[in-house]
Amino acid sequence: MTQTLLSPNIITKESLVILENTLVAAKKVNRAYENQNKPNTTFKRGDTINVRKPNRFTVTTASAALAVQDIAETSVAVVVDHQSHVDFTFPTKDLTLVIEEFSDRYLKPAMAALANSIDYGVLQLYKDVHNQVGAARTTPASFAALAAATRRLNEEAAPVDKLRTGIIDPAAEVTLADAFKLFYNPQSAIGDQYEEAMIGRVAGADWFMDQNVALHTTGSVTNTTPAIDTNVVAGNTYLHMDGLNGATVTALKGDTFTIAGIYAVNPQNRQSTGVLKQFVVTANTTASGSEFGTIVNTGLPYSPAMYDSGALQNVTALPVDGDLVTFFDPGSAVSTQNLVFHRDAFTLVTVPLEMPNGVHFAARESYKGINMRIIRQYLISDDTIPCRIDILWGAKTIYPELACRLAG
Repeated sequence: MTQTLLSPNIITKESLVILENTLVAAKKVNRAYENQNKPNTTFKRGDTINVRKPNRFTVTTASAALAVQDIAETSVAVVVDHQSHVDFTFPTKDLTLVIEEFSDRYLKPAMAALANSIDYGVLQLYKDVHNQVGAARTTPASFAALAAATRRLNEEAAPVDKLRTGIIDPAAEVTLADAFKLFYNPQSAIGDQYEEAMIGRVAGADWFMDQNVALHTTGSVTNTTPAIDTNVVAGNTYLHMDGLNGATVTALKGDTFTIAGIYAVNPQNRQSTGVLKQFVVTANTTASGSEFGTIVNTGLPYSPAMYDSGALQNVTALPVDGDLVTFFDPGSAVSTQNLVFHRDAFTLVTVPLEMPNGVHFAARESYKGINMRIIRQYLISDDTIPCRIDILWGAKTIYPELACRLAG
């Protein structure tokens, strides 16, 4: 049989196929924004891609008179700030292997490492998500636990379609597979639950296990007497809060909380959902004199900003001085952050890296929107031929309201 020397393009294409099949969370988020890039454009680490978001409007029913609304287009900046790469060396003689053998020895292990790196980065976006259900340090073990998360998506008017995904940790996968094994399911689904511990589609979402599900450690705030200290103004993103339990109390990015009497509204009909609105801390913050903030535009940074009227309305009322604040699982506690989301909650962008000159073995390929570069070059300094496989990517939360954290 005639041997064919493996080329950089063959190796890169095979690597991309393996990587795409290995991704879990990263394969379920929105990838369409990559198409906004100009063709044949290369990027460097730190470059920014601006993503346009759809406009939102209110409906007029009081009269037939024209009620023109201002249009204020918004965008989100996605920074391609992750350059993940796997570096190794292989003998030149191995270029004569068939691609299947080369793949098993080099590419599959390398792509598994890259896939885990990207999945881990995508799942770290949980810190942007303000909705959270479940019981901390209690592994989800019932249909009700999963349905509570998808219910929150429904209350936020997330599209009801096949693009909802749940990502759970290994402990939840085993517990839920055992809990659902006696449900009415096709024989093949029951087999998957027994043999692979797979959950399948439950409560309106497709559930997958990912070892990269994040753990979150909350700040040192305790739910004793935290309260709003200054009336909140629509659109503000800082809370002046007092009644903390110490001068150096901390709230950490990703901590979630509610405010007494402040309920969420459906973003389409602006009616109360009957559930307290949840908010998320957007930056690590340390109290001063048992307070978060003492002057305008200081305090506890949070998201989403509150609006009690108009197209952006998301709460039934704005908080006032004295409203009590309750944090989810406070006191420097650690819990698992399983995640349920609609595809459009997050985006992953991979972009073409620049190709260097003066190398003898290099290729850049794209497969299903994933861009990858491979380079191999002889080093005269130590008589070796190292190889590197790179992906330049960025992940961003676009619509946090289309996601919900499920504590475990």
